[in-house]
Formats: sequence, structure tokens, C-alpha cells
Amino acid sequence: MKAIFLDRDGTIIKNIPYLNDPEKIEFLPFVFDGLKILSSHGFSFFIVTNQSGVSRGLIKISDLKKIHKKIKEILKKEGIEIKEILYCPHLPEDNCNCRKPKTGLIQKILKKYKIDLKNSYLIGDKEEDILLAKNMGIKSICLSKDINVKPDFFAENLKEASLWIIKDSSS
Repeated sequence: MKAIFLDRDGTIIKNIPYLNDPEKIEFLPFVFDGLKILSSHGFSFFIVTNQSGVSRGLIKISDLKKIHKKIKEILKKEGIEIKEILYCPHLPEDNCNCRKPKTGLIQKILKKYKIDLKNSYLIGDKEEDILLAKNMGIKSICLSKDINVKPDFFAENLKEASLWIIKDSSS
């Protein structure tokens, strides 16, 4: 299985700090287009996201689950399947293994799915996303130029990222 690991906030939905209301979910431009392109080329999707708002007491787990359920439902209506959404609820200082850029979330996915990491990619908008990709040995695409590490590709949006991935994966 070829996988696309997606960050959530700032990558597929608008970054609203400590989002705790499913009604406030707003997909970013070109997300549906980009994911449909990748899906048509056989990629499977996983969302991996840091959600420290849970440990900070700003987001209830029940609300986080509602948000993730709604994200999956909206994407499913567009013909896009998200295999799983995994999140780290911990604070940065907790030093857990699941908080990006550590690899715990992807390791958990690898225990359940047979994924070809050599032909998989990570798309994110923050340094910890790109560092996670580097830590896993997979290619990375960043949707922000405001970082101090170099991804394999910078893209303006998910559609541009997906077009680069298709070109890169066929070469």
C-alpha cells in the first residue's frame, strides 16, 4: 500500500487553534482536488496530528472524535476515504513517542497496515511534520515556506503537492 500521511490543521483544514467544534471545520482550497488525484493513483490516506489541546483541557476527547468523524464524513461524500486519523493528545514537554516529529503515530499505522514507505509521502505545514517524514525516511511536501528544515518539495496547496507526488512517483 502506498500511503499519504497528512497533517490536519493548516494542511487539510483551516488552522483554528484548539479547534473544539465540528461546525467550525473549514477545508482549505484544493484539498478535495488534490486528494482525488492521489486517490486515483492508488494512494491511501492517514491523518497524523498533534492535539495538545486535549492535555491543556481546551478540547474534550469526545469533541475531538466528533471533529474527526465529521472530517471523514465530508471527505467520504467527496469520494475520498481516510483510513485512520491518529492524534497525539500530549503536551510537548510530556516527551511522548507519539508527538510529531517522533514516529509513534506512523509506527502504530505500520503495525496495522502493510505500507510501502519507499513510495509513501507526508504532507504538512510545520517543521515537526517535515522532521517526522525525515525520521521515517519518507519524502515530504510542505505547504508553508516558514520553516527551518528543507522538505523534498514546497507546494502552495494540496493540489500542487499531489501533482508533484504523481510526477515524482512515476519517475
